[in-house]
Amino acid sequence: MKKYYILALGLFAALVSCNKDAEEVIAPENNPSAAPLSFVVSSPETKTTLDGLHVRWAAGDEIRVYGHNTDADTYTDNAVYELTAGAGDGTATFTLKDGETGLSGTYDAYYAVYPGNLEVTISGSPLKMAFPRLYTSPNHLRAQDPEAGQYDPNLAVMTAHYDGSRLVFHHGMAYIKLTIPEFGVTAVKIDFGNNCLADTPTYTASSGELSGTGNSSTNVQTKSGSFTQGATYYFPAIPRSGYTIGTTTITLTGGSTYTTSHFSGKSLVIGEVFDLGTPAKSPAVSADNVTIDAVATGGTVSFNVTNLVDGGVVTKEVLAGATISNLSLGDVSFNTSTGVGSFPFTCDNNEDTSNPKEATIRLTYTYNTDQTATKDVTITQRKANSGGTVDYVWDFSSDEWQAALTAQANDAKGTNNSSWTVTYDDLTFTAGGSNAKWDPTFITTGGNGSKSKRVFTFTATVAGTLSVWSSNTSNSADNSRKVNVVVGAGDPETQDGGAASSSPVQLDFDIAAGDVYIYTTNSLRIYKIEFHE
Repeated sequence: MKKYYILALGLFAALVSCNKDAEEVIAPENNPSAAPLSFVVSSPETKTTLDGLHVRWAAGDEIRVYGHNTDADTYTDNAVYELTAGAGDGTATFTLKDGETGLSGTYDAYYAVYPGNLEVTISGSPLKMAFPRLYTSPNHLRAQDPEAGQYDPNLAVMTAHYDGSRLVFHHGMAYIKLTIPEFGVTAVKIDFGNNCLADTPTYTASSGELSGTGNSSTNVQTKSGSFTQGATYYFPAIPRSGYTIGTTTITLTGGSTYTTSHFSGKSLVIGEVFDLGTPAKSPAVSADNVTIDAVATGGTVSFNVTNLVDGGVVTKEVLAGATISNLSLGDVSFNTSTGVGSFPFTCDNNEDTSNPKEATIRLTYTYNTDQTATKDVTITQRKANSGGTVDYVWDFSSDEWQAALTAQANDAKGTNNSSWTVTYDDLTFTAGGSNAKWDPTFITTGGNGSKSKRVFTFTATVAGTLSVWSSNTSNSADNSRKVNVVVGAGDPETQDGGAASSSPVQLDFDIAAGDVYIYTTNSLRIYKIEFHE
């Protein structure tokens, strides 16, 4: 790979300048003549975002020069010129490469491309320079091979127009800057989303302005190699006109994957450096939903923030549509070292016997001044009943039950004759046997006939109605949808939901106050249990 010398911040504003000794061999503009043996080249103009950044020409660099053949009125004649003076500097002279036949006609205009191994088609009005695809589908560009502090020179596309005294180059790429955050990275892939990168570039010949170029389904990627932790790398990229960045995903082979929306809505620009910085895992906020009784007048919301950033703060707000009466949120307590936090809330009790009350609280973690991570938490206040007691609903498909049961259920899966017990909101569930498990929609009871290994228990403080939703997919005679309920020392009451089916059936029991036991004599799926006066 050619060695490029990076000054100041690390990328470029210019590539070349003039060389005094070559001026006498340059053909005058609009005066047809034989092509010169040497060209002086000059750099693209420095743009604000590239101020102070320069790349120097290196030994072995080549450009391909196209001449307008005045006899045939074509731009197909071309030849490769190689650097013969100015290596390591911003000025350079390019001379016809040994072995090239040169341009054999008479010419009154010249255009050039870098690197010299590229061939373009020049046509139209105004003249356009249409490039071949620089990638293998579906990749944006060929797999890149940069060195630390540099970019792959074979993809640093530039175009040039002869202005009567020299070839004036224009940038053909935007440049993505990335600092490697981890040790052991062997490849880099950057996906900006939103199809914001192009595939086949086409440039206005006189100015280098990029025109419509299609889209690329896969963005920047590199060859396998060794990427140094803490080192900066640059990646040429072809912006797609009129498209902005979506969610940015940086995948480091041998390392982590980083995702951020911080750059969403911004655009890559030809000739400018787009700095992704040193990626870090984005912070995330987690929190469980909260359920309180109808008679409760407050509670606590607990949360946790991962991938903390120095100076990050947590705020909260009640979103529109809250029905909990006089809901008020207290001050946030937040440990900036561990990410653990909470805040209290107060409210009126719920006297509505028909409807529970709800409110959605949005937690926002703000970091790096303008970046945020959010989590919405639902507070549910159960409905009241005519006796002033509360309804109980145990919905095993809900987020709170999933969180409470996952660990215990996973321990029991595939383990014969095991048992596990979970206590949650006044309900105890003990299950066992090879089928004892929980999944995202139901609990499966199992075991070999001992009701103690598949029993739900809770205490009903008043008489009421108990409803159980169950199903069973087995077709054996004993595997109908039967549920048994015992209150205190009383006799079991059995409700049979009929033949086995994957669809849950609602079974209702009228029960007295006391300790309630719910069990099955077979393997059964329990979706929900509900008790109300």
